[in-house]
Amino acid sequence: MRGAQRRVPYGEGREAVIDAAIRLVARDGLTKLTFRSLAAEAGVSLGAVRHSFPTIEDVLKAGLQQCMRLSLAHLESAEGIEDFLSPAYDLILSHPDTAAFEVKVMIEAQGRPELLPLARAHYDAFRDFTRRFLESQGFAPDDPLVQVLMALGDGMVYQRVVFGEEHHADMARQIEGFRRLVRSMTGNRADSA
Repeated sequence: MRGAQRRVPYGEGREAVIDAAIRLVARDGLTKLTFRSLAAEAGVSLGAVRHSFPTIEDVLKAGLQQCMRLSLAHLESAEGIEDFLSPAYDLILSHPDTAAFEVKVMIEAQGRPELLPLARAHYDAFRDFTRRFLESQGFAPDDPLVQVLMALGDGMVYQRVVFGEEHHADMARQIEGFRRLVRSMTGNRADSA
């Protein structure tokens, strides 16, 4: 059912607009994201959208914050360094729009300077999480290692967004390859063959 055919209960409009922005950007990209399209997709009035979000950048910021909360909650479920990428795979399977929204906003930031601070803040949050995760696993969280882990995760997510569902099997193989690499580097070679 399209957004214009449903109405959101009073008090739930802000969340509906954020969810609508994530769906719209994932599906159609940022060029189709307008206050009018948000109102229709969210099932709220145009005035409600403008009241909650004075600018489109405010909507994007709220969307990135919601994606970040969801992503970090998934990433925190990793039990060890071997499983660092597994939660990203689970997140993409359960919330594919989240990944697409993040990727499309990050790419758009290249040509829209007003989005660059949002992109930097988003990456800073993931960098801080990755540092803390490495420390919790007994690794020295030096910047090159943090950046490599983030690049691996980014690569998986970008490939999934570009290639769609057909990429799931490749992602599973990438995760297994990462596990084998970690096991070989840490001396735990059980099940690495």
